[in-house]
Amino acid sequence: MQRKGFKQRAKDLWNYFSTYEKIWFLSILVIAIAFTFIFPETDDGYFTVTFDKTAYATTEGSYDTLVFEGTTGEFTLKTVKINGETVKLPYAEFSIEEGAPDTLKVKLPVAVTKDDEIAFTECWQDSDEGEWHVALVNGESGAALFETTVDLTDGASSGLYTAEEKSDYIVPVVVIRT
Repeated sequence: MQRKGFKQRAKDLWNYFSTYEKIWFLSILVIAIAFTFIFPETDDGYFTVTFDKTAYATTEGSYDTLVFEGTTGEFTLKTVKINGETVKLPYAEFSIEEGAPDTLKVKLPVAVTKDDEIAFTECWQDSDEGEWHVALVNGESGAALFETTVDLTDGASSGLYTAEEKSDYIVPVVVIRT
């Protein structure tokens, strides 16, 4: 007995179904494809939080630890930039969760002084509600360069930071030639 090839097995499978079932399968496929373009799934935008260094504490020294104690809800921090240079965090995305004490502190590989600019260029809120509390402290003395509660809504700002939403959306486009 000779083995059937892929083409013959596919043809046998197609012939196994009734005309009604074939129409039903193709209809569902067309609807699924149409819905991917009509209702594209997009992630919510991420935020860029830029800190105003003129509002930093005037104490001298270097600061190397981000502390998120007091945060409620869940947040994700992907990119930290100091003076425009990206700083490598321990993980590709650093999750901050109020119930997980090991996520409430992260040591930066680079120390920051009061003359440095710091920005979180990719961060977002994972929970529906919450309050993101952040401080940059000296790991040894505990002195803080800044301490604030960040509001992740577009254009939110305080004397210390500004939050701007950045969204990357795929928009379907139809080209009509005349």
